[in-house]
Amino acid sequence: MMNLQHSFKVAKPPRTEDLVGTWILVLHIMTPKFLQQSGGSDHVTFDKDGIRRDKNPSTPLEWTMTISSRNGHLSVTSHTQWEPSGDSSPVTFNADGDMLFKKDYGSDHDWIYRCRASSPTRLVCLLKDHEAGHGLGFEKAPLPSGAKPKPAPAH
Repeated sequence: MMNLQHSFKVAKPPRTEDLVGTWILVLHIMTPKFLQQSGGSDHVTFDKDGIRRDKNPSTPLEWTMTISSRNGHLSVTSHTQWEPSGDSSPVTFNADGDMLFKKDYGSDHDWIYRCRASSPTRLVCLLKDHEAGHGLGFEKAPLPSGAKPKPAPAH
């Protein structure tokens, strides 16, 4: 988790023009403390091609998120292998320029992620108020051949 926290610290606020598109979950980290376990090592799942529930390439990806722009506003739609899937959240930016969005896990409290860009195609996200316990890494999916990116609003 410390490596992900460091990556977040040195990453830059994402540029809105880089955000629109589909992002694939490639890194998922939870610490034992976050999981309310007494000890052990961090629970880390990583796959550069996208995390799946098994190693079968035909298994759907665990989580993709689509960031879109409508009427000058960005939103995130999460497509997951668990319910609820297809939930949407507006994208906001804090005073530091971090991208914020909510993920609905069907729980009683909000799961708000703060994201920074370690490159135009990589997002590092930490769970707000639990930055030392849970983090994610996303890679931007390439555009289909011949497609052009849509402009995003300035924030």
